[in-house]
Amino acid sequence: MRILRASAASGVVDLNPDKVSLVLKGSKLYLDKLTPEALLVYVDLGNLQKGDYDLPLQVVLPENVSLKDKEPVKIKVAIRSLTK
Repeated sequence: MRILRASAASGVVDLNPDKVSLVLKGSKLYLDKLTPEALLVYVDLGNLQKGDYDLPLQVVLPENVSLKDKEPVKIKVAIRSLTK
């Protein structure tokens, strides 16, 4: 999972959970060829300030592959320090 934030920002961020498992669906042909590099899973911190947040996990998948569970995954984010 990646963290996206303003390019000039740095600091300490805690994620809970810090790893996720996703169940994907699609044809066997596409799933067998799928590599981790083809998936983009991230939390967008944008221009958030120091504090605690519940943010949706963002998932970008290749064509012909989708998430089996459509329920959004929430990630608890604690921005402990922030330097811009």
